[in-house]
Amino acid sequence: MKRLLIIAVLLAFVGAGNALAAWNYEDLPAFDPAPDAWNPSAVFVDNDVLTNTLLLYASGGKVYGWDPETLESQLVVSPTLQSTWAAGPAGMVLAYDGSTLYFHDNGGPTKYLYKFVFGNDPETYTTFNTNCEGSIYELAINPWTDRLWFVTGDYANGKMYLYEIVGAGTKRTINLKMEIDNAMTGAGVGPIVFKGPNTVLVGEAVYATEGAFQWVYPEGDLVVDDQYAYFSGGLSDAVLGYSNRPFVATGSGQNVSYIYNGMVEQVLTHTETVGGLAFDGSQFYIGTTHVTSGTVSFGVLSDTENVNLVSPAEGYRYAPMDLPAVGLQAWNNSLAYYGDTILYAGDNGGTVDIYAYNTISGTCEMWADVDFSEGSDWAFGPAGLTAGSDGYLYYHDNGGPTKFLYRNKLSDPSVKKTLSLSGTIEGSIWDITWNPWSESLWIATADLDADVFYLYEVNQNFSGIVGDGISFPIPHAADGGASGPIIFGSEKYCYYGESVWGVNGYIHKVNVNTGRVYKDVFTLTGGLNSAVYGPDQGVYVSTSEGNSIYKINTLDDSSELVAETAGSIADLANDGTSLIVAATDPATYATDLMTIWKPWLTGIPDDQAPTNDLDQTDFTVQTGTGSTDRVGIQGGAGTTIEYFQFLDPTDMDLPAGGPYNLRYGLLDFRAKVAEVGGTATIWIRFGENLAANRQWWKLDALRGWYQPENAEFMQAGDAVKLTIVDGGEGDADGVANGYVVDPAGPGYPNTATDDDTVIDDTSDCFVQTASQPHTGAMGLILLLGVGTAALLKKRFAARS
Repeated sequence: MKRLLIIAVLLAFVGAGNALAAWNYEDLPAFDPAPDAWNPSAVFVDNDVLTNTLLLYASGGKVYGWDPETLESQLVVSPTLQSTWAAGPAGMVLAYDGSTLYFHDNGGPTKYLYKFVFGNDPETYTTFNTNCEGSIYELAINPWTDRLWFVTGDYANGKMYLYEIVGAGTKRTINLKMEIDNAMTGAGVGPIVFKGPNTVLVGEAVYATEGAFQWVYPEGDLVVDDQYAYFSGGLSDAVLGYSNRPFVATGSGQNVSYIYNGMVEQVLTHTETVGGLAFDGSQFYIGTTHVTSGTVSFGVLSDTENVNLVSPAEGYRYAPMDLPAVGLQAWNNSLAYYGDTILYAGDNGGTVDIYAYNTISGTCEMWADVDFSEGSDWAFGPAGLTAGSDGYLYYHDNGGPTKFLYRNKLSDPSVKKTLSLSGTIEGSIWDITWNPWSESLWIATADLDADVFYLYEVNQNFSGIVGDGISFPIPHAADGGASGPIIFGSEKYCYYGESVWGVNGYIHKVNVNTGRVYKDVFTLTGGLNSAVYGPDQGVYVSTSEGNSIYKINTLDDSSELVAETAGSIADLANDGTSLIVAATDPATYATDLMTIWKPWLTGIPDDQAPTNDLDQTDFTVQTGTGSTDRVGIQGGAGTTIEYFQFLDPTDMDLPAGGPYNLRYGLLDFRAKVAEVGGTATIWIRFGENLAANRQWWKLDALRGWYQPENAEFMQAGDAVKLTIVDGGEGDADGVANGYVVDPAGPGYPNTATDDDTVIDDTSDCFVQTASQPHTGAMGLILLLGVGTAALLKKRFAARS
């Protein structure tokens, strides 16, 4: 999988650098004090604490901030450097919100990291010895988890080491995530940048000669590609820039490039060694070093024609994804997700089949050889891909008209079946969806000649239709209204989309028990294209020409904008933590894949950290009621608990119909199962015997409050056993992805006479939780309570 293509078109000359025609480079005036020689490390900061924006750089063993408006520098941090032969602050990186700066001291070897919180005086900072293997080279923040990672190198032994930091202070843990062999002879360590939530690009460089990134998957101890992207002249720095693509400085190569889909495109060459990159959201600050004197200077590089592919709403983030080797079928970008793979309609030289694209390994292979020879006339390709909780992938053939449905077994796609609905249904199939309550497939059809919409349920043995279905006149037929996506918002209601192409999309609400239709519950600009159950609370819908994604809260029919894209959105999928988006690049009209998410925050304050030690005695903390709370969690055989935390119900907008007293608030956990679609067994133990009328209550974004059947209390009331199938009942992320997520807790019957949820005051509760895998399947993780600072407003994942 070596990709060595380098595109370099050097047209415009500005200052000391040659840049692409669309790019502009300008030298900045000299800084005072001058940057340290041979140390072009820099980072741009803009946060709520500072009254001005600053470019941070190293000078005289301190960190200074240069103000782009006043052109003056101010002291930011004045650390006492700890490493032997410490050369000065280097590897500077900011927490995602810009509130905290991290750096190392460029020693020999470098073992120490430094942390500075903005708002403190320059002498107030934290130093800690990592006791790492090798010497620290580069730091990076994982955008999905907001955790600090760093990479070290052992040049003598040809090794690189990747670390993650969890917690802070006395609760800090520094976890070795992966040991990596240098693939290049004589190489040392280089910069790191995150490719995905679980995959990292780790740089290595042969000094002044060459460099490359290894694509690694630390959780699986896997090197996916030992030369994912190659660079002449070594590697010196890497940051995420325009459209969150990795931009790379090549040191002695004296240039800046970016990586897209495994290819390298060069945008700048310079007369000096390029060593440091910082991005402020609109332009780069380039740190260069004179090849003989070591003098460091800075310049600004910008793309005058840049168009960000995605503009996420506040709280959301996004990143581009590599494209599979077999491209998505044009005008049919249907997606589904199962395990670690995106299932899609792939066009391999005019032959369209269903392909599986593994987002961890980057591999792409044909998943199912589709045969529409006995299907609809003018069958275009597999569309409406939907993974059911019954273990099958369902789709139609996008014919004219479409009267056939198909399914393949997810675990063995050679097991397949075709269902003809000719003479059974009216109209042509437009969309299909899985109803998680009835555990059955539903289809939407339309007869555009008669201006009628239809909604049908397919029986569970995939042999026909249940009943006569539901029909209603197309509400906006006079304006050109046609079919849109469908998705269930509750056991009773189906959201039914109608699209007036390029104008508006309308979502109607159909009561599937009575057939009553509530028209125009939502009106979205630009027409509708897809709908999916996704991470966070609610249902996600995309507008094709509106180039937008919205989240719908099915509990109160409210909506919010998630993101806007530069090109038309084709389809959405859900991997359990992120939305996967297929959208058109407006410049090339090609289909791009990207992922949109909210960070996986676990609610753990910096001064707390996970613990798996059953012998610790400092866990007893008084709650507001004067009792002692002690709650633990165990994973059964093949089940690993990755985090466990209290959620404060008073900090959330809860629906009516819940328990009277949530004794411990909501207990939220994430458990890893041995295999995709497997069963997790979880024991939750309490430090007391709960009363005889105790109940286990679950809060689901679609169903609201309910009591699941998979919870079994022990007779004494001191523990509950949960049995949850990955992607099935009780798994709140809604997909079979190897993980089970479940916000729930013990409560008591609601005796109130009204419909409001009444909850005891838990304002003095807090969470101290394990947020990393424990050792041993039956290791116990403990939770205690302390103050509201630790409570996080949790985002619940909707079912799929």
